[in-house]
Amino acid sequence: MHEFVLRNEGSAPLKIGGIGAACGCAVTRLKKDVLQPRQKVGLHVKLSLAGYSGKQKKSLYVHCNDPRNREYQLRFEGTIVREIDIKPPIALWRGLTKDTATEKTIEILSTVGPPFRVTRIETNGTFFTVTPRVAKPGRTYHF
Repeated sequence: MHEFVLRNEGSAPLKIGGIGAACGCAVTRLKKDVLQPRQKVGLHVKLSLAGYSGKQKKSLYVHCNDPRNREYQLRFEGTIVREIDIKPPIALWRGLTKDTATEKTIEILSTVGPPFRVTRIETNGTFFTVTPRVAKPGRTYHF
């Protein structure tokens, strides 16, 4: 959650007509949409960035009746570090038959936070076997 402070620095009432995000990943809350001169209001923003990682740049656009600038851009920039990361995020086995053998490795690693332990592995298929290997105790496992 982040709060931007919007302030009317003009001499007439400022009408905020809408707030949009290019990514669809933001939820905003604004207590009032008309600001008198020198009045300010907090714009609360919550970003939902599940599934994102690495460097991110996100923008919000505030639409208003300011005759000099009808749209203002607010920017978020930062780096998302996942506590637990899975590489690759999706593993697909295509075109396999029961007589075909292939192997893929999925890595689960802890990038920050306390060490973790894999306590159980379940599969819903009869053709899979999973062999866990500890690459770095409490931090990295390969399957």
